[in-house]
Amino acid sequence: MDTSRHRFPWAMNEINRLYNEYEIKQLTISEIAMIHKRTELAILYKLEKEKIIDTRDWKGYDNKNYLKKNQHNCEEEEEEELDDDEDDEEEEEEELDDDEDDDDDEDYVEEPSSDDEELDNRNTSRMTTFLELVNYIKEYFPSNVKKSDHFTSSDA
Repeated sequence: MDTSRHRFPWAMNEINRLYNEYEIKQLTISEIAMIHKRTELAILYKLEKEKIIDTRDWKGYDNKNYLKKNQHNCEEEEEEELDDDEDDEEEEEEELDDDEDDDDDEDYVEEPSSDDEELDNRNTSRMTTFLELVNYIKEYFPSNVKKSDHFTSSDA
């Protein structure tokens, strides 16, 4: 199948043609994909996004295999997440054990770093708005100062 339009933007006329081919002409998803030079899944996703079809109601496409594949992928992701959570818990326990060992050591003294203080100061300072900047400029740069007072024609 030629998918030369893969990743191209959808034109409004193309979306209208999709609707006509799917609803009125009753073409299969494979036939529509060949006409538009896109993949079957691209056609399905676009029809679903435009609310022309529902995921459970794909005419001319065997969605059982697709749904089973997605369900299988979701189960694998859940297993990976559970494994990651277990690894994280083990690492946290090791860190807690290390911290307890450090507390027992009398020679260990933690000194605050200046980087931490700088970060704290930046986090507590509030954002400056545009209006505050304008008011600051008006306050420190009076409007009675004219360009001609400070600049001569030779300076400019």
